[in-house]
Amino acid sequence: LMIRRPPRSTQSRSSAASDVYKRQVMDYSNIIPAEVVWKKQLELAQKIQPSRTVLLLNMVSPQEVDPELKEEIVLECEKYGTVQDCNIVELPNMPIDLAVRIFVVFEDNTMAAQAISQLNGRMFGGRQVLARYYESNSYLS
Repeated sequence: LMIRRPPRSTQSRSSAASDVYKRQVMDYSNIIPAEVVWKKQLELAQKIQPSRTVLLLNMVSPQEVDPELKEEIVLECEKYGTVQDCNIVELPNMPIDLAVRIFVVFEDNTMAAQAISQLNGRMFGGRQVLARYYESNSYLS
């Protein structure tokens, strides 16, 4: 809560303009810091049951998506188990850290868990990766 001070020319006690300035309140509720977005994503991740589908966020920006990216992701994720599918989705009108969603489907849940434990929070190209489970049924539909 922040109360603005009236201009010096209106600081007398009888000034109506002074009363108006005293009642103005700055509203910062529509500004969402990046830390809040990340925290909300982590809370959502904890609610999702383990599955064999992993969602990777903030791995690349939309400008970094190229034909070789899918192959790079599969090679990296195969360190943690057999990758059955990899899909890269670009979402318009989203914050840059959430605009590219990478879905990786592993053979089973334990492989997906290994990938999440190794990739979540890891730096990739100067970005901190957010890795979480994604409901397999939602991915397939």
